[in-house]
Amino acid sequence: AYISGSSEPWGQQGGVNGMNQVYGVGNWNRLQFNTAIANGAYDYDALYIDGGDGQTMAFESFINANRTGLEGFVSNGGSLFLNAARWDDYSPFNLGFGVTLNASSSLTGHIATGQANNVIFSNTGSSWNGSAFSHDYVSGTGLTSLIDDSMNRSILAEMDFGAGHVMFGGLTLAFFGEHGSWSSNTGLLRNNIYEYVGETSNNVPEPASLALFGLGLAGLAASRRRKS
Repeated sequence: AYISGSSEPWGQQGGVNGMNQVYGVGNWNRLQFNTAIANGAYDYDALYIDGGDGQTMAFESFINANRTGLEGFVSNGGSLFLNAARWDDYSPFNLGFGVTLNASSSLTGHIATGQANNVIFSNTGSSWNGSAFSHDYVSGTGLTSLIDDSMNRSILAEMDFGAGHVMFGGLTLAFFGEHGSWSSNTGLLRNNIYEYVGETSNNVPEPASLALFGLGLAGLAASRRRKS
């Protein structure tokens, strides 16, 4: 599932187009910050959450309200991607997982040292331009940087957390592959990232509660398959 505000960041369709191209129309769901948890966000294998542009304050409110729940989702085997090229807040923000989002933009991004063989960079080239390519960088212990900005700060990073996997970014992903001021191969980079998020989930089906149907009937264990 892809979670953001009621409208797309910057009015760009990069998030929707990328999810359609990677997973196919109808094979993923678009959720909104104010109703995502009530609509079963934690039932999915993988979540992409974007708080760029005018969605920044709603994103931060969502994280503040659900930080512990998101950490539990990943710890139990989920795959999570938290990304926000913020617009309305420039203070350091606690993403959870011991990671902080820090405001500082960059017009360029490049593959971090030692990460050239990561699958997200397949056929994408090694550096990209945007206006701006990122608005924030991430910091924290246990992070492996995947993409660095012009000052070699991490603007896309990952970590294993419990049984799951989480990525953090400050990228203007809504523009990737959608706007001429961004390198043409950013669309493929965006799609590779989305696919990677889906492939790093370790969630397994969970048994539903036992139900007894009358005297003498054995308990029936119903297995629920998570949405993917």
